[in-house]
Amino acid sequence: MSVVRGPVTSGERFSEPLRFESLDSTNEELRRRLLDGRCGDGSVVLADRQTGGRGRLGRTWESPAGNLHLSIARRMHEHPELSAAMTLVTGQALASALEDSYELRPEIKWPNDLLLAGRKLAGILVEGHGHWQIIGVGVNVGVECTDLPPELRSRATSLREHLGLAPEPAELAARFLDAFAPLETDFLTHGVLDMALWTRYWGDRGRR
Repeated sequence: MSVVRGPVTSGERFSEPLRFESLDSTNEELRRRLLDGRCGDGSVVLADRQTGGRGRLGRTWESPAGNLHLSIARRMHEHPELSAAMTLVTGQALASALEDSYELRPEIKWPNDLLLAGRKLAGILVEGHGHWQIIGVGVNVGVECTDLPPELRSRATSLREHLGLAPEPAELAARFLDAFAPLETDFLTHGVLDMALWTRYWGDRGRR
């Protein structure tokens, strides 16, 4: 059952998000809805808690309430090479939203992670399903890093840890969607990344 805790504005590009208390995966929920025709281009799913999320190389994880778990659906009309680069566009949009909202400067770690002070803050998973693309975004917002498994404590961080408080995930969702929409349009129109943003947030400079 979807739950609403106030509006998430995202302009004309995205529909009002479907919100859930708990999902196995926001990407998987969108995939199910695409298969049976219950959503379309610009559909957005948010979950307070995620119990079966996926990452690159099939990695799985659970993420508690208080973090951001968001997925968007987009119909692919562009050349496949542009579709494949949408992970990078998403990273730029998320980094911009975080800096504009909270005056933090995350780094994009190729190809799909955002780091803050060298530790993982967010992850992005883009999946193709026929003519559809599902973009999943997860951000550690309110999690206490001391509550993470010991092997993750030194490698992960959260907005709470850097800000001293946990922002509302729905607010961050709205800011991300507002940042993503114009970057998506610009990228698909010109076929190149915003290199000023890429230079600003690229964290792998000088690394193997």
